[in-house]
Amino acid sequence: MIAKRLLQIAVFAFFMFICGLPIIFFGLIIGVPAIQEWHIQHTIIVDEPSQYLFDNAKQFSGSYQQRSFYYWSPKQIPEIKSFYADFIVKPFTDFDSYDAHWSIAAWENSKINDTPVSDRMSLPAELCNYHEVFECMSIAVFDTNQQSLPMTLAGIYDAAEHKVEALPKNGTLIVFSYFIWDFS
Repeated sequence: MIAKRLLQIAVFAFFMFICGLPIIFFGLIIGVPAIQEWHIQHTIIVDEPSQYLFDNAKQFSGSYQQRSFYYWSPKQIPEIKSFYADFIVKPFTDFDSYDAHWSIAAWENSKINDTPVSDRMSLPAELCNYHEVFECMSIAVFDTNQQSLPMTLAGIYDAAEHKVEALPKNGTLIVFSYFIWDFS
């Protein structure tokens, strides 16, 4: 009688374990990245009167995406850089390319790429290692009065040109970018 009851309990425990394992596995795969993404999004600090514009994800390499959030501020770049000086681990570096000008820095607590792709470190993928998901976030600032801004942002962030062209022609575009896993 006891042996039969123990067998029933063992069979029940076995089926619960087998059925529960996929739930735990998928919960970790979906739940942990969702929590990490929520956390990193809530570490973004924007100054007044900056406004959220849009966000996008650029397919990067294999199973990685570059997630970017775009904000606009009527303030000029020097004021924006001054505001963010206390929140970055690497000072802003200025770059010029194809008539576009921008500055990029690593956000606080970021794990910066220790083996850079180039010595310029002008792109998020050069500043942050895309394999280190949620470990590094870059902040880049752009003057919105640049003719080549839509083309530049399309190349760096895969930003839709029509969204960039709709930006006010004065002020600063602030782009926060980090890498995530691509589950699609």
